[in-house]
Amino acid sequence: MNKMILIALGVSLSAGSVLANPRLVRMHEGMDVNQDGVVTEAEFMKFWGAHFNQMDANGDQILGVDEASAGLLKQADANQDGQVSFEEHRQLRQAHFNSMDKDRSRTLTLAEMLGTAVGEKPAVTKPAELNAGLVAANPHLVHLHQSMDANKDGVVSRAEFLAYWANSFNQRDKNKDHQLSVSEAGAGLMKQVDSDQNGVLTWEEEQVLRLEHWKVMDKNKDQNLTLLEILESPAAKPAAVGSTPATDDFSAQRAKVAALSRLTTAPAMHRAEGFDLTDNLVAIHYEALDWQGQPTKVFAWLGMPDEYEGTVPAVVLVHGGGGTAFKNWVQEWNARGYAAISIAVEGQVDRKNTNGQQGQHWERHEWAGPARNGIYHDSTKSLENQWMYHAVADTILANSLIRSIDGVDASRVGIMGISWGGVITSTVIGIDDRFAFAIPTYGCGGLATAENQYGNSLGSNETYKQVWDPMLRLARAKMPSLWFSWPQDKHFPMDRFAASYGAVAGEHMVSLVPKMGHGHRPGWARSEAYAFADSIVNGQGPWCVQLHAALQADTCKVTFQSTKALDRAVLVSTTDRGVSGERTWVETPARVVRNGVAWTATAPLPTGCTAWFMNVNSDGLVASSDYQEIQ
Repeated sequence: MNKMILIALGVSLSAGSVLANPRLVRMHEGMDVNQDGVVTEAEFMKFWGAHFNQMDANGDQILGVDEASAGLLKQADANQDGQVSFEEHRQLRQAHFNSMDKDRSRTLTLAEMLGTAVGEKPAVTKPAELNAGLVAANPHLVHLHQSMDANKDGVVSRAEFLAYWANSFNQRDKNKDHQLSVSEAGAGLMKQVDSDQNGVLTWEEEQVLRLEHWKVMDKNKDQNLTLLEILESPAAKPAAVGSTPATDDFSAQRAKVAALSRLTTAPAMHRAEGFDLTDNLVAIHYEALDWQGQPTKVFAWLGMPDEYEGTVPAVVLVHGGGGTAFKNWVQEWNARGYAAISIAVEGQVDRKNTNGQQGQHWERHEWAGPARNGIYHDSTKSLENQWMYHAVADTILANSLIRSIDGVDASRVGIMGISWGGVITSTVIGIDDRFAFAIPTYGCGGLATAENQYGNSLGSNETYKQVWDPMLRLARAKMPSLWFSWPQDKHFPMDRFAASYGAVAGEHMVSLVPKMGHGHRPGWARSEAYAFADSIVNGQGPWCVQLHAALQADTCKVTFQSTKALDRAVLVSTTDRGVSGERTWVETPARVVRNGVAWTATAPLPTGCTAWFMNVNSDGLVASSDYQEIQ
């Protein structure tokens, strides 16, 4: 939301209040994860939850006098026991939000936050403004600053800076021997850092270089790096000549991808000949974008429940590699009271190929668009000729189509994608904000750093990293999401999966089912996706979410909020290292105790544990805590 829109809404910002309170301006920007100009209640509470965890040095979910300030203790210590619990802190921040939210919109504008502090401080010198040319010329440095700023407070602390580069070192250390070879480090870095000239690079050696970089950038010696300081570093490219620099090619491509959100008109459709139909289930083709100068269409199954009154919720279904538009998948959702459309995103139909051509499992129809070419192997082609561009457009058009159907409640349309369909889903939800819920299954973002075939293929693919990585847009995904997978998945590692759901702006739920298997049928045969969708379209919100998780000495402790009774808990952990899908995962019993709508699960941490998460069950449904890595 820009300043002109704020003025149009009758919300004027006092220049004095802005200048007098740069801390609140920076805090509002830090809270506003999806950068839409307002802070939602979820964004506000997520920010303060992260702040609590930073203060909680021993991870016991309680702030003692040595962890909390005297002012915070005075405000939040409701039971006067000399300490602040996570719940007491949450209640205090909720009260702050409610007091600032004057119009009861459940969002905070900058004006509302500044309104709480008008007159409290004298005006100060206006901070230096960012040079638009520098920003445009250095998108990689802007992205780097955002990635380093773990707590999203607008500045990068020395600890955040070193933590980022330590994590980067570990990701480059492919064979996990705690040192980098020339192939892992790169010849340029090796030449700068290899002080003992032994042909390998340790973290200690690289750390010396990174600290030199820090000193050069931290000009005012305040132990924080602003974006401006990084943009003025020797690593930055100079701003383009003139007040408005030329837009780089990746920026233009990102703008074209964002423009796919405008495909909101329902496409024309017609029945697909040669497929059986019923009164409520039909095979169709609908019109899509041109490809190589020719019009294309998408094959799909479209179904409604057999019986319903009024309007029903709906879901868009996106298959993975080797799949197609599955009629059975539509019927599974129809049987649960949903309209559904299952689409084929590679120009195929729901009929096995009989022409003998290898690599074509399904027949292609006469209006087919592009098929997937490996792992973004078509990235050198023009954007409009890349498969992902059409797959995203096809999915958004399917959303526009199904919400136009009589009997469908357009406010309750969700999306579910499996494997590559999960990648598409993770991409689309950062572009099309009309979805009421999302269920990415297996597929996720951040794959350029995955320690498997995806990282090997995408590590040097700038088109993926700059245009297609879902992580570029997940902060714009405000709808509730269920991230559905299993720890043994060899395709989409748990750390990349966790990074993806950690980036969304909306409330997320996780379900990691040991031994679930990777495939279309495992994704739709279990009940977790349907239970999650029901909880959203019925207005309850995700039925089970993690409130907080911590390690207390050698004990894992996770608190969930659940609208269903929990009947069992298990700790899922591993002592192995490497790609998560190749590790051995062990389930050990955990204890779960109820306290109102909150449930706390505890279990001892196995000796040598390297990663863990807690699973809780409700009548066979599995909900999980966020995935945790231990260094």
